[in-house]
Order: sequence, then C-alpha cells, then structure tokens
Amino acid sequence: LSSRFEIIEEELILILAHLEASIDFSTEDIEPHSFLEIQGQAESCFSKINDLLASYSKGKILNDGFKMVLAGAPNAGKSSIYNILLGEDKAIVTDIAGTTRDILQGQYQELGSSVQLIDSAGLRESDDKVEKIGIEKTKSALLDADAIFFVCDIEKFSETPLEMVRPYLDKTYFLVNKVDCLAQAGLSVEGIQGYLEDSLDSQVGDRIYMLSAKNMVGIKEVKSLISDLAEVNMDHSESMVTQYRHFDYLTKASQHLESGISLLKAQESYDLIALEVQSCLQQVYGLLGKEYDDQVLDKVFKQFCIGK
Repeated sequence: LSSRFEIIEEELILILAHLEASIDFSTEDIEPHSFLEIQGQAESCFSKINDLLASYSKGKILNDGFKMVLAGAPNAGKSSIYNILLGEDKAIVTDIAGTTRDILQGQYQELGSSVQLIDSAGLRESDDKVEKIGIEKTKSALLDADAIFFVCDIEKFSETPLEMVRPYLDKTYFLVNKVDCLAQAGLSVEGIQGYLEDSLDSQVGDRIYMLSAKNMVGIKEVKSLISDLAEVNMDHSESMVTQYRHFDYLTKASQHLESGISLLKAQESYDLIALEVQSCLQQVYGLLGKEYDDQVLDKVFKQFCIGK
C-alpha cells in the first residue's frame, strides 16, 4: 500500500514540475508542455487515487467486519431476527413497542465472513426522552452501515416508516416479517412489492424477503444474503485502504486533482492548475506522514534537470 502511495507522490511531483517549467518557459518564448500532455499525466494519477478510494469498501469490511443494521418500526420483529441470527437471546423481546431503546451489537461468523450485527431502536415519533436518544443512535447507525435490513410488520404494513431509509436505498434490503399473517392482513406478495416501489419511487422487488421470525420461515435465505453481502473477494497480492484516515486524505487529494484536471481542460493558467496539484500533493504527503515545504520543487528541478 505504501508503494502505491509513493507512486502517486512521484507522479504528482512530475506533473507539478512540468507545470512549473511551463510557467517559466512561457516567459522565455520556449514551447511549454501542452495542456493535453499534462492532462494525460493528471488523469492517470487521478485514476490511481480513485482505485484506492474504491478499495476502501472492501478494506473496511476486512478491518472492521461487515456492519449490518436491523431497522424498522417498533415491534416489527427486529430483536427476534437479531436473536435468531446470533443464535442467542441477547435482545429483549416483548409485545410492548419501544422495548429496544439503545443500540445492541453482536458478532457472528457466516460462512467465514465476520458480521457485526446491530439491533436498533424502533423508528417512530416519540416523546420519551430515553427512546428519542435511541432513535437518534439508530439514524447514526444507518449512515455508517454496510447494509440495512429494514424490517416491515405485515400486520401494520401501512405504518412502516419508509421515509427513514429513502436516503439509503442502495444498501437497504426489506425483510417483510410475519408472513404467516399475510392472508389475514388482506395482503399479497405482489401488493407489498407494489406498495414499497410506489412509496419509494424505486425498483426494490429483488431486495424484498418474506419471512416469519416466529416460524423460522425465510431465515435460511436471509443468512445466505448476509453471507453474499459480507464476502470479500480479493487477490492475495491486492493492497487496499482499510483506515478512514487514509480514505479521508485520498478523498481530498482526489477532489483537488479533479479540480486541476477541469482547469487543464479549460486551458486556464498554469499557475491556477499548479495550486490545485500542490494541494493534492500536500494531502498525499499527509498520508505518508511527510511535511510539504518549499524545498520540494527544488528537489524536482534538480532531479529532472528541467530548464537546462
């Protein structure tokens, strides 16, 4: 991983050197490096940074385990499903809504994958001070989750707080619980799918799982889904970003370099472009634990003999 960071550093220094040389050459009536040439170098470097950024999703799972949150309205069956998946009665299960008021976390292995399973407070409007704190923690957990299993209660299906997961649809799966009450509730599988898709303005049919925590129906399919989601396929020679600190530096570096490439495409002044590349390089230096100073360019000019 360090060697990949250093390659990016070297490429940025070369780009910056060409930019600085172009600034100097332009005053001496010497043909500077073309915008297109420097743009090609910058885009190559930008691709390397973004490849590392893309590896973070897998790296985070390898480092911390796959984080899966059970969410939904109170009394929908979240805690029952949580206990079944963990294989122990860790969460209190009652018919009283709002029993779970805090975040519960459990760790289990599913076909070799490490899963961090989180049971959360039911999502609803509440005047209870303690329950409100739990609901805020649930909202924070949704943001940080690798996947959300949103539990819907067939008996109270129309009361499902779907708006809570609208921002996270790309990582949300719907567990429609109490399937044994389907006919009694006057619902059908097709009707449930249509209601969810109409309410969310999204095609979620392939992410709906019908189950009954009480009768253990559909649990095998849910476990198989978790295993598929949590599996990290990687080559043993592959290096990936696993720490948020690295991810943060790379994100900022990518943003600065993207701005620099936009300026190159617009053929703005070399000075403006150089500022963005310098800012990008400063982030990479932070990543490597190095200090960026005025001597960097002096070293570049000596190394590449630019201007001779």
